[in-house]
Amino acid sequence: MAPMPSPTSDRAAFLQRLRGAVPAPTPLPPPYTSPARPGGDLPARFRAATERVGGRLLDLPDMRALSAALDAMAPAERRVVDPTLPATGRPLDGLSTAHDAPEVDLVVMRGCVGVAEDGAVLVADLDRLGRPEARLRALPFLAEHLVLVLRVDALVADLHAALALPRVRRTLDAAGFAVWIAGPSKTADIEQTLVLGAHGPAASTVLLVHAP
Repeated sequence: MAPMPSPTSDRAAFLQRLRGAVPAPTPLPPPYTSPARPGGDLPARFRAATERVGGRLLDLPDMRALSAALDAMAPAERRVVDPTLPATGRPLDGLSTAHDAPEVDLVVMRGCVGVAEDGAVLVADLDRLGRPEARLRALPFLAEHLVLVLRVDALVADLHAALALPRVRRTLDAAGFAVWIAGPSKTADIEQTLVLGAHGPAASTVLLVHAP
């Protein structure tokens, strides 16, 4: 009688087959050239779009005003802050798991580019911390209040313009995780009534920094 296969060996063989079936990386498609659109007042358009999707926007003269703006929102011990930003709080890269940040009032992250058409901000640079695990990916969705810091010169008219930027394409090529975020969590599934904070942050603020 043939010996029964080992569960351990079956599992190893199955995982090996999965690893062998991983598709090769696919390069990004060439940039789409959208019809020429007037840029207009990008900060004003971005503010209107952000407020339209339930968020808010605060203007900062420079990065030195960042800490004061955050102090008005939540005390430092209730904040998780991207360590590349000049602000106090628990460093984003100091978390071992997402469960280390329970009941976080505020998560502060740096945005890559902002789209004036719909208020979306690209967060795609988590991997620069060298720790692209899921615990970092979960934080923007666990916070009660998500704050995105964005430079005014990172605003573009629409998504096509954003994806045509070389730095955005380099970021997307290198990042293991990227997400467009527009306003707080929301749903309108029930009676077409908009509810904010349905399955993620109840509030979202963009801090638009006007100085380089």
